[in-house]
Amino acid sequence: MVSAAAATIVLAACQTPLGQVGFDNANTSSNPAETTLNATNVGTVVAKFDTDLTGYGTVTDLGDPVFASNGNIIVTTDDQVVSVQPDGTVAWNVTIPDAHPEIALPHIISVYGDDSTVDVLVDTKVQGAAPAYAGGYVVKLSNGSGAPTASQNTFRPAAPIGYANNGLVVTGEVIDHADYGPGRTIAVDVAGSGRRIIRNAVGSVQKPAVDGDRVIVAVGDAVYQWSTPCPTGTVCNETTAATTVVPAATRPVLVGTTAYVTSSDRKLYAIGPDGAVLWTGNAGNVPADAAASVASGKVFVGNTTGIFYGFALAGCGAATCSYSYVNSFVDQIWTAPTLANGLAYVIVNGGLRIARSDCTLVENCSPKKSITLNGPMLGSSQQVLVKDGRFYVLTNDGHLRAWGLPA
Repeated sequence: MVSAAAATIVLAACQTPLGQVGFDNANTSSNPAETTLNATNVGTVVAKFDTDLTGYGTVTDLGDPVFASNGNIIVTTDDQVVSVQPDGTVAWNVTIPDAHPEIALPHIISVYGDDSTVDVLVDTKVQGAAPAYAGGYVVKLSNGSGAPTASQNTFRPAAPIGYANNGLVVTGEVIDHADYGPGRTIAVDVAGSGRRIIRNAVGSVQKPAVDGDRVIVAVGDAVYQWSTPCPTGTVCNETTAATTVVPAATRPVLVGTTAYVTSSDRKLYAIGPDGAVLWTGNAGNVPADAAASVASGKVFVGNTTGIFYGFALAGCGAATCSYSYVNSFVDQIWTAPTLANGLAYVIVNGGLRIARSDCTLVENCSPKKSITLNGPMLGSSQQVLVKDGRFYVLTNDGHLRAWGLPA
């Protein structure tokens, strides 16, 4: 335990389904509430709108879209937060100032769709002085108008904002903290559960998976897990975590007591709460982030050769498990799939493939729908949003596009 020099960040928030990157606090990328689109009708979908966002700022660093509680889709350009209604019209747009435009880094890091606000995580790009070391902030914008309603300083952001335990999950970094010591420290602030820190941290930081007092975060070549709260007035450092070595670990997915993480060593890791590796699976060449569906009983991962695998959540009773689902989409897969109502929505290089997620190994599981996103659309680098019979794709040309069933 290390004495806390700064108050843990607790911003009031309420759960919004699909309101955060990874869709939920466990990063499952799954929408169990979708019942309209299914394997029978998804092949008949038609384009519903194409909203051009390039008038709201440059689009070189588009953020992952999320849903607000009023059903609007929240997207970010390099300069603005934009609220798009389900019919494709823009409800409002707000410019987020860049405190240091001379530093060529994005300043809008991520958004969360709160119950009555849109919460925006912003990087000022420069660490402030002790004792707060403020280098970022969260600003809350009204769902209805985009007007700011509250804000809170943070460390410099290190990963997208999340939500759990009736509050926001904020992951930041600080250099040479007076209490935490020299070097880079990663801090994960979880509402109602305290602050976890990783000192002398090396490597990129992924959005944590959180369930109550269970906190899992991947930093560089390691996955850290805590299963108990941090007492008031203290922080829990990396020595109190269960640590698992996973080369270039990706965003963790939490189902029950098991965390699933892909790695640069081409494996999918299933990790228990004590940090022990329960089993691994061969995920192929350079796997993307994983996704999981309790309904299907599988964890899914695609890779850069276009192969899409599914593994049983419970493993196979051995140290190494074979896939129980496989599909070939030919083109490279760079993002986690979106899972909803027996379908997997997979962004590939220059397109979107929608296929059943319940096929057996002997079935023909060719895509039920393929949509071209190449050419001037420039493909997509973000996950697909699926809700209420529609799916939404933010393409790299700065357009938000939607498809749904014919009227």
